[in-house]
Amino acid sequence: MHVLFKGTHWLRHLAKLQQNEEKSRMIIDGCRHLETVAFQVFQSFGWPYVARISL
Repeated sequence: MHVLFKGTHWLRHLAKLQQNEEKSRMIIDGCRHLETVAFQVFQSFGWPYVARISL
């Protein structure tokens, strides 16, 4: 989850550099959708999003 959110965080920042507002909005919406799906997948298997993997 941490890697996923780091990736979407950077994508959102890079989206601000797009000259086309529509493309920027598509990237941000895509990140939001990806995060939502990841939450749903993890919760469906009973793993709360606040859980962490420890080694």
